[in-house]
Amino acid sequence: MKVSMDHKTTMLLERAQQEAKDMGNMYIGSEHLLLAFAWDTQNPLYDKLRKEHIDYEKIKKDLLVLFGCGKSKEGEVLYSDTVIEILEKGNRMAMERAEEEMDMDCLLSALLGTKECVASQMLDRYEIDCQKLLTALRHSSYCELDEFKELRRLGVDDKGKQIAGREKELQLMISILLRKDKGNPLLVGDAGVGKSALVEHFAWLLEHQMLLELSSSRVYELHLNTLVAGTRYRGDFEEKLQKVLDALMKYPDVILFIDEIHQMIGAGKSEGSIDVSSVLKPYLARGKFRCIGATTMDEYETYMECDRALERRFQLVYMKEPSELETFEMLKKKKKEYEEYHDVNISDDILKYMIEKSAMYLKNRKFPDKAIDVLDLSCVKARFLKKSEISEDMINKVVEEVSGVSISFKNRLLSLQNILDERFVGQDTVKQQILIQARSLSVSMENQPLGLWVLVGEDGTGKDMLATLFAQSFFQQQDYLSFQDEQDTLSVIKKLRRNPNQLLYFPHMEQASTAKISFLRQIMETNQLQQEKECADLTHCLIVLEWNTEEKQNTLDFMKDKCMDRNLSPEVLDLCDEVFYFSALSKEDKEKIVTKALEKRNMQVNQKDLEVFLNENLTIKEIQKKIRNTFIEG
Repeated sequence: MKVSMDHKTTMLLERAQQEAKDMGNMYIGSEHLLLAFAWDTQNPLYDKLRKEHIDYEKIKKDLLVLFGCGKSKEGEVLYSDTVIEILEKGNRMAMERAEEEMDMDCLLSALLGTKECVASQMLDRYEIDCQKLLTALRHSSYCELDEFKELRRLGVDDKGKQIAGREKELQLMISILLRKDKGNPLLVGDAGVGKSALVEHFAWLLEHQMLLELSSSRVYELHLNTLVAGTRYRGDFEEKLQKVLDALMKYPDVILFIDEIHQMIGAGKSEGSIDVSSVLKPYLARGKFRCIGATTMDEYETYMECDRALERRFQLVYMKEPSELETFEMLKKKKKEYEEYHDVNISDDILKYMIEKSAMYLKNRKFPDKAIDVLDLSCVKARFLKKSEISEDMINKVVEEVSGVSISFKNRLLSLQNILDERFVGQDTVKQQILIQARSLSVSMENQPLGLWVLVGEDGTGKDMLATLFAQSFFQQQDYLSFQDEQDTLSVIKKLRRNPNQLLYFPHMEQASTAKISFLRQIMETNQLQQEKECADLTHCLIVLEWNTEEKQNTLDFMKDKCMDRNLSPEVLDLCDEVFYFSALSKEDKEKIVTKALEKRNMQVNQKDLEVFLNENLTIKEIQKKIRNTFIEG
C-alpha cells in the first residue's frame, strides 16, 4: 500500500514499527500506533493522556500484561489489516482537505474514528472519550474558518438539537447533499416548524461521526447581517465576502448554511456593487461548495422564485408543521435538557396538557416552536415559585400571558355582571340573555368563533353601548374592533394577531350589500380573516352584528325575515348563536341615561352645582344637545 505522508507522520510510523519489534510482534497493530502517539509529545492525544495522568510507560506496561511479550524475530514487520484500514482512512481525509500529504492530525483522526481495535479498547479502559477528543481535533483543523466572525460552526455542542419525526426530511436533505450537481437543499416551511433545528441536528450528527456518507463534512453558518455590517465604502462588502469564500474554497468538505436565505437577495447591494446572491451564484453553479438554505414559503415565492438563476441551484425540501403526537415525541427528547437546566420535574402528562393548550390558544404560531416556548416559560415560573414540578395552573398562566387569551372566565363573568348593573340602563331581558350566553363563551370550540350574536333594535336603544361594555369587561379591551367594510380587513387582522381575544363588531348590517354578507359567510365558514398573505384566526373572537330598524317588533321572527330579504343564507342563520332584541327606551330609562351622562360630565368639569331639568316633550337627542349647550355657555 502506497500512502503519501509528511515527515512527522513517517517518523511516527517508524516509532510504531520499533514498538512492535520491542514487543516481539511481526506486525504493526493499532496498539503500537497508540504507543507511538503516547511517546510523541507534539499531538493532542499526548496532551489528553497527560491530563488523565496516563503516560507512555503505563500504556506499554498494561499492553505487556494483557498480551505478553513475544520472542524477537528477524524479518519485515508488516501492517495489520486494522492499521491498513486506518492509513487508508487517514489518506482519504487528507485528499478531502485538498492536502498533498497525510499529516499526524489525519492519522490520529482515523485512529480515534476506528472503534473495533485494541487502541480504542485501551482508551475506553482509561475512560477517555474518543468521540469528544475526535470532535475537538476536527474543530482545531478548521481554525482558519473559526477566525471569521461571519461564520459559526454548528454541531460542536455535545447535546445538539434533539428532534423527532423528521427522518424523511433529514434523509432527503442528505440525498441532495450527495448529488454530483446541484447538491444544495433549500428547507421551506412556516416559521417555527424546526428548519434551523433540523440543520443543527444534522451538523451534530456529522460532528459525532453518525452519518458515514458525509463523515468528513462539517456545517458552518453564514451570518448575512455580520457580513454586511461595517461595509461603508464601495468595494468593502465584495472584498469582505471574497475573503470568506476564498477560505471556504480550501475546505471542500464544508457545508454552508444560510438561514433566512432570501435576505441575501439585495444584501450588501449599493450603487456600483452587487449583492450576496450574485456573488454566490457562480460558486453554486460550478459546485465549488454545498449550501443549505432555509426560508418560509411566502418569502421563497416573493424573492427566490423571481430569481430563476438562483432558484434552480437549489432543490426544495418541504417542512410541514409536525402533528401533536410528533411534537410530543420531540418534547420528550428535550424535556431532560430543560429539567437539568431549570431543576424541575416534567411529566409526560404535563407535556400532553401543554401541547393541548398550545394548540388551542396559540393558533397563529406553529409546532414545535410554540410548545417549546410554553415549556421553557413554565419551567421559569416553577423556579420563581420554588416548585419542583410544573402544574397545569402554571401552564394556564403562561398560555394566557403569551396568547392574551383568558383560559378562566369566572372573574370576567362577575366583572360583566357588575358593569352591566352599574352602567347599562334598561333592556333587562337583553341583560339576562347576555349573562346566560356569556357563560357558554368559556369553552372555545375547535375551528369556529366563540359565538355569533345579532343585536336588533331601533337606533339609540343601547346596542353600541352594550358591545362597548362587553368588550371592556369580558375581553378587557378599551373598545370593540369595528369592521365597517373590507377596507378595514388588514387593520383588523393586525390587531387580532396581537390579541386574538376580541369582540369583532359589524355595524349597520341592515344596510349591508350582498358582497358584505357573502364576505361574512366566508369568514364564518373558514374561521379566518384573510387578506392576501395576511391572516388571523377567529377561534377566540366573538362576532356581533348590529341590525338597526325603525319599526317596533315584538318577535324574533323579524330578524329572520330581514336576513332573508338581504340574501343571508339559512346556513349563516344556523351559525347565529343568539339574537338579542332591544326594545324602545321608556321615559324613565331616558332620564336615567341622561342623569348618568350628566353626572359623568360634572365629574369631568368639576361643576357639581350645575343642574339640568328635563322636558318630557323633548327627545333624547334634544336633551343631549341642551346638555352640551349648557356646558358651553357655562
